[in-house]
Amino acid sequence: MFCGMAGLLLCACTEEPEAGGVTDGLLTVRILPVELHLKEEYKACDALAVQWSWSEESPYRDNPQVSYTLELAEAGTDFYASYFAPLGTGSQKIFTVKELNDLLIVNGVVENGGTARLEARLIATLDSYHGVRSESVTFTVSTYYIDESEIPPYDRIWFVGSFTEWKLVEMTRDPDNPFRFHIDIQLEDDGTNEFKFAVDQSADGKWWDNYKAPYADAPITETRVVQVHNDIVNDFKWKLTPEQCGKYYHIVLDITPDEERMYCTVNGETPPDVPDEPDEPEVPQDPFSVRIEARDCEFGCTDDESSVILEDDFIKGINFWRNGYIDIVVEDVPAEGEYLFMVGCMCWDMADYSFRVMVNDDWQEVQRVTPPLANATFEYMCTVPLAAGDNLITISGGTGEFHDGFAPHFKYFIVSNGVGNFPGDGAQGNDQGIYSGK
Repeated sequence: MFCGMAGLLLCACTEEPEAGGVTDGLLTVRILPVELHLKEEYKACDALAVQWSWSEESPYRDNPQVSYTLELAEAGTDFYASYFAPLGTGSQKIFTVKELNDLLIVNGVVENGGTARLEARLIATLDSYHGVRSESVTFTVSTYYIDESEIPPYDRIWFVGSFTEWKLVEMTRDPDNPFRFHIDIQLEDDGTNEFKFAVDQSADGKWWDNYKAPYADAPITETRVVQVHNDIVNDFKWKLTPEQCGKYYHIVLDITPDEERMYCTVNGETPPDVPDEPDEPEVPQDPFSVRIEARDCEFGCTDDESSVILEDDFIKGINFWRNGYIDIVVEDVPAEGEYLFMVGCMCWDMADYSFRVMVNDDWQEVQRVTPPLANATFEYMCTVPLAAGDNLITISGGTGEFHDGFAPHFKYFIVSNGVGNFPGDGAQGNDQGIYSGK
């Protein structure tokens, strides 16, 4: 619909900043078209143009340091609960269909697949949202429905650590992959040498929702990333040695759900291409699937003070002193490889839960569970490396620094190579052996 290149980075924050200065008739904003129907089949096409100009007597005219922000709200609300999209400098911004559709839906400006009449105005400033506002204009837009799992959980990410004196430094979003952010930064030895990633720049900081290292003092070669909601205890960070400091780093954070990763390269070297998807593990293709009921497992505690019990077909109590355990024997595995390990479990409220996984006495990692429903049975899935023949999987409550929450109650366990049918309840799976939810 419009000529021009799109794809400039969009950032929007749901925090309501202070008023954007005075309304000045010297700044004029124009939005075209005034009625817009977004369609997914045209997602790469230009959709909406935001154009602005100054009158000749304005001191802001032709000033290259002036930046612009588009303020959006439902028409007739006097910009209550506005959303702000920085537009950079220049004299116009053209949104593609997908760009505008995602922005409006993710930030709650328009319902997913809905229609709304919106009010928009422009804020011009040199250093903050305090500046000059244009008069508002209105337009109508209809969005198309999107699978919200394909939208990044955050539009903005900040690097933070002792290197920045715990001040937030915004990272750059990859224009070709909205789940990926990077920063180029000199990291000098400060005696602490820690960092992590923040998702909110408001006063309270939401420190418990940060993207963190999977354990305390993780080295910069550790690529795994965790984000445990409402966890203010296990505030794990990456830690550099003094010898690793005094260098210029290129740091990449990928926040693709369930595939979160962090990558570092040093001294400005061109970083290796980060794979869009992890390499597929080698999985035997002959059908293999087994269901093991809780009552068929060995379970207990490593001390005499605690107990684990079987009640109503659920194993309960592995949280006691973090010493409870469940031993699951998986027999006649056809070949070595990565297998799906599904747990039929129940969490009694909507808090986060976790349990620790051991395979043949080799610790794997803590599995973190966010229940879809409270007091309901559901399936949680992870992968485990199994050898050919018989294997022992041991799960327990997290211990020491690895504990992130109480463990759920367990009812049954399913091991499969993803080929053939699952002998499960099918609550979140299907009969083709492909699990459709975590």
